[in-house]
Amino acid sequence: MRKVAVSTAMTDVFTALHTTFPYLSASRAQQILAKKDVRVNDSKNHQGPLYPGDVLTVYAPDAWLLGLRFTIIDETDDWLVVEKPAGLSSVADAHAGDTLSAQLTRYHPNARLCHRLDHHTGGLLIAAKNDESETMLLSAIRSGQLEKHYRCLVWNKPQDGIYDAWLSKDARSALVCVTVQQAPDSKSIRTGIHTLGQKKNGQYELDIHLYTGRTHQIRAHLAFLGYPLVGDDRYGDRTANRAAHERRLRLWASDLALTLPDGTIKKWHSEPPF
Repeated sequence: MRKVAVSTAMTDVFTALHTTFPYLSASRAQQILAKKDVRVNDSKNHQGPLYPGDVLTVYAPDAWLLGLRFTIIDETDDWLVVEKPAGLSSVADAHAGDTLSAQLTRYHPNARLCHRLDHHTGGLLIAAKNDESETMLLSAIRSGQLEKHYRCLVWNKPQDGIYDAWLSKDARSALVCVTVQQAPDSKSIRTGIHTLGQKKNGQYELDIHLYTGRTHQIRAHLAFLGYPLVGDDRYGDRTANRAAHERRLRLWASDLALTLPDGTIKKWHSEPPF
């Protein structure tokens, strides 16, 4: 449910819906009107124009009204835990279109992401709703108090363990490079691998504990170790992906565990769609 005050005169309720909620489609606006899921100043049967100060109350999903594609997993006065779909950018980048950050702001004006996922990676993210919670969450991320786990599918049978390496960025190619030895401007990375089982076509499902959160860390590190992600043509095995008709990156941010300042641990899970 959303309640807003009309700021300018409107000819009718349909126009008010379309103007107030520009992401609402015409068909869904008609559906809202037909079901009388909209009120003007608490009246279900308002006819005629609306004027500045009239209050419009709409009983419809936020996904309809605000053009949201994320799913709310948990919400408090301080934070939002959301599930981002693959194909939606966390923030503005080279991919044109809407972003999770913009959608969060439409849902709650003070919401701001505390970490990100790549455009093609879906799953759990946490956003702060005020300055105090943002400070707490960013501190938790820096100190390792926000534990992150991912699910993925890889080619080749992996060897479980905790792996350390170094990662360098190449800004011109928008790629990263993983090395055993430290290179100029490289940063240390640590990735934990646990095999969950074998899948079809020689694929294996892994649980990944991301100890450090560098750009493309999982994709590049697993490829470096010889376990390229299924569907990853950038760092992975393009030939194997094409032979198996795998065109989507099989990587999902499945679990978050947050240790609060009082020692309480909050856990959230999102089941990967593969």
